Amino acid sequence: MHRSERAKSVTIASSAVLSEKSERKLPRAEKLKQFSYLFTPKISTAQPQTHVSFYNSSDVKIQDSSSSTNAFLDDSKSFSSTTTTSQDEMTENLTRFNVRPLLYEDIEEVKKLMDARVLEVFHIEDPFETIHNCFISYKLVNILKKIVAVICMDEYPNVPALPQVGWSHWADKLYNIKDLTSYNSLWVHLVAYDKKYEFGFLFPILNNLFHELMIKQFTLFVIPKGCHDKVTYLDGCSSVVLPKDFTDPMQVQTIRLCVRQDFITQYKIRRAVEEDNDDLVPLIHQFSPRFVELYGEYYVAEIISRHHEGHRSIIVAEHEGEAVSVLCLNSTVNYDQLNECFDLHVFTGLYKAETARQEARKPVPKPSPVQSIKEELPPPQSSIFPPGLSILERPIERYNSRKLDEVRLKSKSTFIDEELLFGWMKTSEAALPAKGLTFSILDNIEDLSPDSSTSSIHLTLNKSHASDFMVYEEASSEDTISIPSELPFMGTENAFAIEILAAHAKHQTSLPFLIISCFECFPTRDYCLLMMPHTSDYSAILNYFVRVQPKLSSQHPHELYICHRGQLTPIRIKHAEIQDAEKVANFINLIQPPNTPGEIITNFEKGCSGEEPIATFLALSGKHHRYPVGIAQVTKVTDLTSMKMKYAINQRSDIRRDSDFTFGYLLSFVISPLFKGHLKYFLREIHRKTEFKTLFYALNYHDSMSYRVRPLSFAMKDMWLVPPRKIKVSVKKQQYDYPEEPYALFISTPNLMSKQEVQINQRIVVVGASDTALSFLEKLLTNEVTQCLVTFTNVLLVSTDGLIRDEKRNKVRNMLNATHTLRDYVYMEKTGLRSKISVLKGSLTGIDRKVKNIRVGKSVIVPYDYLFLMTGLQYGPPKKAGAKEFEKTKLPTNCFTINNEADGDRALNTLRRLLDRHGNKPYQIVIYGHSIDCYCCIAALIEFGIPCSHITFIEPVSSVGEGAVNHEFVFQDGGIFETADNLVKKYGVETKLGFKLVDWYSKPLTLKFESFTRYLVLTPLCAFLYSDKAVNVEIFKAIHEAGLVFDGRLVIDPDCHTNDEFIFGAGPVTKYSRKLWADHLSHQHFNSQEIGARLGRAIRTLLLPFKERKKVKYEFGKSCWRQSKHMVPYYFKPLLTYCKLPGGLRYLNVVKPGPQTPLETAMSDSDYGFVYTTGNCKNLKSQGYFRIHLNNHRMVETITCLSAQKFDYRKLVLLWGKHEALLNNLVRRFESIYITDLFEYFQKAWCSAIFLDDFPLLESAIMKIMTSVTEVPGESPLEDLYRMYMENGFKPLPTHQRQMILEKFTDSGFEEQIQLLIMEFIRDHLSVLDMYAHPVIVNYILSGYEQSPMFKKI
Repeated sequence: MHRSERAKSVTIASSAVLSEKSERKLPRAEKLKQFSYLFTPKISTAQPQTHVSFYNSSDVKIQDSSSSTNAFLDDSKSFSSTTTTSQDEMTENLTRFNVRPLLYEDIEEVKKLMDARVLEVFHIEDPFETIHNCFISYKLVNILKKIVAVICMDEYPNVPALPQVGWSHWADKLYNIKDLTSYNSLWVHLVAYDKKYEFGFLFPILNNLFHELMIKQFTLFVIPKGCHDKVTYLDGCSSVVLPKDFTDPMQVQTIRLCVRQDFITQYKIRRAVEEDNDDLVPLIHQFSPRFVELYGEYYVAEIISRHHEGHRSIIVAEHEGEAVSVLCLNSTVNYDQLNECFDLHVFTGLYKAETARQEARKPVPKPSPVQSIKEELPPPQSSIFPPGLSILERPIERYNSRKLDEVRLKSKSTFIDEELLFGWMKTSEAALPAKGLTFSILDNIEDLSPDSSTSSIHLTLNKSHASDFMVYEEASSEDTISIPSELPFMGTENAFAIEILAAHAKHQTSLPFLIISCFECFPTRDYCLLMMPHTSDYSAILNYFVRVQPKLSSQHPHELYICHRGQLTPIRIKHAEIQDAEKVANFINLIQPPNTPGEIITNFEKGCSGEEPIATFLALSGKHHRYPVGIAQVTKVTDLTSMKMKYAINQRSDIRRDSDFTFGYLLSFVISPLFKGHLKYFLREIHRKTEFKTLFYALNYHDSMSYRVRPLSFAMKDMWLVPPRKIKVSVKKQQYDYPEEPYALFISTPNLMSKQEVQINQRIVVVGASDTALSFLEKLLTNEVTQCLVTFTNVLLVSTDGLIRDEKRNKVRNMLNATHTLRDYVYMEKTGLRSKISVLKGSLTGIDRKVKNIRVGKSVIVPYDYLFLMTGLQYGPPKKAGAKEFEKTKLPTNCFTINNEADGDRALNTLRRLLDRHGNKPYQIVIYGHSIDCYCCIAALIEFGIPCSHITFIEPVSSVGEGAVNHEFVFQDGGIFETADNLVKKYGVETKLGFKLVDWYSKPLTLKFESFTRYLVLTPLCAFLYSDKAVNVEIFKAIHEAGLVFDGRLVIDPDCHTNDEFIFGAGPVTKYSRKLWADHLSHQHFNSQEIGARLGRAIRTLLLPFKERKKVKYEFGKSCWRQSKHMVPYYFKPLLTYCKLPGGLRYLNVVKPGPQTPLETAMSDSDYGFVYTTGNCKNLKSQGYFRIHLNNHRMVETITCLSAQKFDYRKLVLLWGKHEALLNNLVRRFESIYITDLFEYFQKAWCSAIFLDDFPLLESAIMKIMTSVTEVPGESPLEDLYRMYMENGFKPLPTHQRQMILEKFTDSGFEEQIQLLIMEFIRDHLSVLDMYAHPVIVNYILSGYEQSPMFKKI
């Protein structure tokens, strides 16, 4: 039998393809009345296509258009645009690969393409608003990367008098177009093109559109009256649809309709036959040669012949008689292994929902070690949103560790026999886990027995988009908490797997058709499984699948993706009204326990009653869209100004021209995981129906607590995080609809919804929660540009205490250590870092480089693809006399080393208990060490209520004699050290110098010290030890045993690589190899945040499958630094120290990066610069001490402050690196005695702009202008300046040359451009910069001055 004849007998395409209705050719008029929501592949034929013009609903004229366009043009072929009117014009091949997303930066190019015809047809003069508001915008570029055409489309017509909500009724009644919805159609709002490409630009754009958006079937143009001849580019590829009873398109508004099948390649989807072996084997061989090596050259034919009616099936997409893509399917699935490695609870273990409950095994016996806990654990039964789902994919509740009340969810929903895809709703009973816990375990075992010995493992997993928040504790050998096993599912198998997936490079677009059709090979199964290596690049085919979160204990090398049959069916978005109350209530009962407080039902009632402007939307599915699968609630934003001041919204969307009533706030958003593919459509419909151009969602801190009253929003997955502003701007306190700080703000606009999503599945493990690590994670995970939404799904942070939460805002705890970063608890919550990563509480104890995994604690194994060691240096026990290097030493329980907030909390809690037990007996508290943290600890203990006479401060060094140490290394200013030392003595704190801690004993605590002349033995109540920071002993052992090079610190190269290419190191824990001779450039001498941020950007660039397009920004000091491959990098941000000292003094020191030099030594250098000081550090009652140091270039190089009054140190840090002329001519004003208090000077209104987060962007833009070169060589001021400095040997220029440069700069036009930039910057920030005389402010002040008596003539 011939191949084509045999193929016809076994064709298995979708039902629409197999039906008789699809076999006969229908006129397009009939097709329009039978619009199908399903994007079913059509079988291509050789018949000529037709071009239809509708003059009314009953009169249809069919014209042959086979000569004008080929409806089945291959994607690989191109469209030629040929003109011969000029010698410069040429023929170009334009395909869909020339199509790019249209960006805001392209607006000027778009304006050049707009002519009178565009204005007449679309009535648009400024394209910015159209690009900003449209769902999708494309540009077509030629081989020279020049834009030759643009098109903007949205899901509603561009008719101003037509509301966005009710246009489908308008299309039905006026134009007789049935079943046209926002789900399957797009309306063109703008088309602009180069006339040379008039007949060649539309096809590649629409070809690309229909390939990227499979759900879209139609593209429509609204053509105004009399403009039919202005859109000749639509002739031959569209249909003309006229209103009823009209026949002349020039006399009435018409619609031009483009149908999907005319712009994409058509494929025949069928079963593979044995003759396809010759096509499929070479195709598969391109991707996996191992198949031929293992099974020979005829394995496809053997599969077909042996499994003709068995568990295997092969389907292909045929084009022009050749099989161009293939899927090999297998119904044999290892359910036990998948359930063991992946959280498949929400999918009922991949079994039929109606049978999985009936055949579930009995629960395993309860564990015995901790009886008080195990009795309170709820049985882990399945639910609509069971524990296997991520923190964003299900509502989760956090239970207090002491109140693990059993809460069960009882579903009242009945079985839906006619709709198999709703089997996941058939839930009889389920338990909601504690804050994403797969099983509820204690948050902190120390809550049970504070004095008992606890383990080093406290394992927490917190993942927004891809994992759960899980907590595991490993106690001591006697009190081990075991985790109960899940109930295994049993029942009717309900899944099949894709074994082979391959397609020709030119026919990748055929794969979606195969995915849609593969369910018909196994009509009784609902889940299609696909497994891919986690190191593979993200593919567009994965948009049809849902990623399943692997379990923490899983060592599976692949990622599991699931596509449910229901994901391929459309949904309908409905504005819920009072008659939908029952549907809303039933859906709410599915996602939260009954009889519990919740915001969703309350907001629904308020919205229906008109009490508050809250709109509720339901996502409905099923045969007649009767069953709710999602719910969302929206209200308007009441105070946009304060939100702009706290978050850099302008970095995500340009909202300058949007009215305040176009901003909405998303209160809640929940959708079934099986319908996650419709999540973006759900959001777009909310935008359209509410006419909110911008939607915000606030991830509140309380959303993760036990008293949370709303489920977490699924929309965070496809919304963009808004970067928080680092500097707080004071605003008036008002009542907000969004929660109080801190919260992470997410944003959604129609334009952002069109961005492609890319998932990075590489397993990234970061050890340590240091400043370097947190900055690294922030830059790695943040989408700094809106080119593409990048999601990292497997990022794990391993830290002893996890991410610290300042729940109680403990003032004393925060005083125990000095601050060396601008990042605090509030800023961290605003970054939303907790929603992007998983957290594993525990200590690193081993690294297995061969199999690429690490050991945390005693037995927890975590695999990795890239490992980052950023533990930093910690205070630890002092080295005992005779002890070996890096020997682990255990301290008594009442000896504290404070390295983070958790250590501070534990120390203060223990101290409080010790004081309660001690009563009124005399006691002593020892503070040991030589660092600024010792003075911080003294101030904290005084604030805590400890009498100064009970505090003993012991320094291991002496200020005189042998071993003397300069105290300026602590304070960088001898006068400040003297003030702090005098205050300590004045308050009665006993101080001892030159004593070194050599031994200690517990029960009771005994500390032994020795100096050069005598011994000292103390028995204090407790001790705070601030000895020299060093590498943690356990970290050292793990590094050493793994074979990583360690030379006092972890050895790295200039790119932060260790001797293992998959292991990186950064921060103070590292050093460079000795062969580089770069000890002075070690990370310990530079800003840890800058180091982590730079490495984060580098790793992000390494892992992304494309290059992010970033705006060119000039960074001071980097333009002349050209790093070679082996050059050690230099970092430029300053070093910061801020703390509170005894007596309520606040101390700030900002210095340049690099090894520090004593102040007296630095000042003796002839190139030191200039120092300006106000106040006296010995008399701080009336005025604070402020010292500012300028280098020879008059740039701020050092800032030192000491004051008894509160000041905003975050703003003062921003002064570093600024030129004194930018600081309002600081030197001239100081020398003229206009400045008597620098604190007061920098609080004045003139410097408000400098303290804005966007000010560096203004500096970059100005620097770009200043360093630009004119079109005429040698005429720019920059070139003249360089030439003059060369002639003078880089010495200061004489006065006449300086004047010459200034005059040339004024005449060049640069000055005018800079003025425009500054005025635009002030205009964009008028809400906070209203003190500047901007024309808008001046006009507002002088408005109506003509009527004022002051201006009337007497």
